[in-house]
Amino acid sequence: MALITWPASQYGTNVGFADDDHKILFYKLNKLHDLTMGGAVRSDIGNH
Repeated sequence: MALITWPASQYGTNVGFADDDHKILFYKLNKLHDLTMGGAVRSDIGNH
């Protein structure tokens, strides 16, 4: 389950590369959240 979502209406900058980078950041934050909530060990988290 996503911790945070990226709706353009809320976080969009209308600057293509910035919005793309923000989407990647949100994806990585959600991945980190999923791994930690799933009980992954620290060494496994570092590999993602």
